[in-house]
Amino acid sequence: CKIKGYLYAGTQFGYACFCGNEYDKYGRKDNCNVQCPGEEVGTTNCGGSWANEVWDTASSDAVAPPPPPPPPYTSLGCWRDARDRAISFRVPDDRTGNSVKKCVETCKVMGYLYAGTQFGYACFCGNEYDKYGRKDNCNVQCPGEEVGTTNCGGSWANEVWETGADGNVRFARSEGGSECIATGWGDPHLITFDGLKYDVHVQSEMTFLKSKNTDFTIQARLEPVPIGAKPMVTTGIVVKEADATLPKIQLSLAKSAASEKAVHIRNDCYVQLYVDDVVRDVTTGTGRGDAHVANIGRLIKVEYPTTNLQLDIEVGFWRNTCYFSIDFILMDCRPGDDLIGLLGSPDGNKNNDWMNPNGDPLPIPSGSSAFFFKPAFDYAIENWCIDDETKSHFAYEPGYGFSDYENCLDNYDPTLEEIVTAAQDNPESDGLIVCEPFDFGCIIETETLGTEAGEAYLHDPAVVAATEAALIEANGDELTVEETDTLNDEEDAENQPTDTEEIGDEEDTTTTPPPDAGSRGDPHCKST
Repeated sequence: CKIKGYLYAGTQFGYACFCGNEYDKYGRKDNCNVQCPGEEVGTTNCGGSWANEVWDTASSDAVAPPPPPPPPYTSLGCWRDARDRAISFRVPDDRTGNSVKKCVETCKVMGYLYAGTQFGYACFCGNEYDKYGRKDNCNVQCPGEEVGTTNCGGSWANEVWETGADGNVRFARSEGGSECIATGWGDPHLITFDGLKYDVHVQSEMTFLKSKNTDFTIQARLEPVPIGAKPMVTTGIVVKEADATLPKIQLSLAKSAASEKAVHIRNDCYVQLYVDDVVRDVTTGTGRGDAHVANIGRLIKVEYPTTNLQLDIEVGFWRNTCYFSIDFILMDCRPGDDLIGLLGSPDGNKNNDWMNPNGDPLPIPSGSSAFFFKPAFDYAIENWCIDDETKSHFAYEPGYGFSDYENCLDNYDPTLEEIVTAAQDNPESDGLIVCEPFDFGCIIETETLGTEAGEAYLHDPAVVAATEAALIEANGDELTVEETDTLNDEEDAENQPTDTEEIGDEEDTTTTPPPDAGSRGDPHCKST
């Protein structure tokens, strides 16, 4: 902020930084208690939820850093971009951690020849880059690099880097909004393909998605958090395609660091990859050309190119508990499959996303609590719990088997509901303080996993998208996205109008995209 000439800097929720010449519009707050991820643990905090820790830039003792060392990657220089992109594939923006290394390595894993960093936080991957000629304004700092060192492109300008890959592209996403995406995160919150949001607190192996007319199946393993009310989290996922020549792929959290070919991902979290029930090192992929697995930091990507199926699996960690948060991506919505399961049917109608194993719709309950407690438990365990070992596609570590996970005769435990009800009745509870506006999923996270988990829940992109979608549905209108950027500057504004994908220095007045579906954490689910 000092380099840019602003009087004040505000750090918020650990990872966010704001710059400005005013700061006290809304008065004081007292929850600037989130650790700065770039500081030593237990030292400096960087604000809190909706709270800025404000700093006077004039009092900073910062001095200009020494000239940066040469980057470890080969730069091809600064190149012009336009609405019709010079580099074809855009990686999801990273406004806090984008760096040359992160962008190049991501593009390399996906097989692209070139990586282009743009306007600091954007990363593009492609096999071509010089469509519009050179440019000379690649002067925007990479947010994930030390200040004053490496720049990550500029407005309408890509700093282009060689990746060293072979150009054989993997994990590419479709264009034009034709994807169907479901999400599961946390303990576990699910958002179906059509946007229905509910929780699944069943300790067992579960059918997340299957086809009625083929053998295509995705199953998940849910295990309890070993604290308090013991909400469930997702600890394993297995995909079996209809084509028997394609490999079955399983990713699961290892029982210990000593487990066979377990790879450390973060904290105490170790992951095993199984390909057709044979354990492999996840960093080496599947060893096949018809299915791909790549490990990028805390993210593990799975792809079946011929069936247009992708999974993005992020390894999470809260209170000594490791878990998976997963985006389930059907690139073409699988029009040839009649899909059923906990993630619903991608047909645009969330009112039929609760169904029996024959695919017959079941009544959707009324009241928000029904989607988090006994009605949701009963729906999941009665219809999608795997109670027959011959129907499970999971492989197991030595000493473990199907019976160690199957609990399909389990009864509903009201402890979690009682904890949430008590929090609702106590105006000073952490759940009500953190979870504003009120959200059952947030309160569950806060009361069982802590305030940081609740705050992270509210900031999760799937939650934000689902909330905005609900408001759109309730208001019969679209919401305007604020504080987004477009890639136009004075030099290019006349000839290069903005579009919904562009980033740069003017406000983007595009509207909110449809929510993504998936399963993250404990597991909360949502469909599109």
